[in-house]
Amino acid sequence: MNQPPLPEDAVLTDSNWRAATPNWEVFSGLALMDSEVRKMAINVNPTTDVLTSGNPAYEGERSRNTPPYTFNLWTTYKVPYGWKVGGGVEVKGKRYGYNPSGTGPIPTLPVETEFHPNTAPAYMRWDAMVAYEQPKWAVRLNVQNVFNKLYYDAVYDNGGFVIPGQRRRAIMTAEYRF
Repeated sequence: MNQPPLPEDAVLTDSNWRAATPNWEVFSGLALMDSEVRKMAINVNPTTDVLTSGNPAYEGERSRNTPPYTFNLWTTYKVPYGWKVGGGVEVKGKRYGYNPSGTGPIPTLPVETEFHPNTAPAYMRWDAMVAYEQPKWAVRLNVQNVFNKLYYDAVYDNGGFVIPGQRRRAIMTAEYRF
């Protein structure tokens, strides 16, 4: 899979390991990114061929919808008689929401001039799982957002709106291996 190169100031890591017992597995990932708008893109209107550029005051600001950190941890444990239980957490840092391609002024608070965009707050979401597994088949129940907390999963492209994450939900799956 081709992936674009990471900026010099980004760190990504993930891991997968079995603990002291073969029944326990742990998976985790961490991303740290110090992103910034380095240069405003020039846009071409396809109808008029007029060139426009966003407000250069965005240069040097943190990129929109890019959290400074994300972290996830998931663990499962096989208990006797084919049962497996698991749980984990997803953590995402605060994200800025703004429209950098706009030519208008940068977002500020009233009577101020410092950059102050809308934000989607950081969140922590807990998930859980229970499964019954046999050599040829399995049944699994996942519960996402166990504590039913309101969180904002993303920032809409124009920067003015956030997209709420899923409320608590249960997903039952079955599989058959052949």
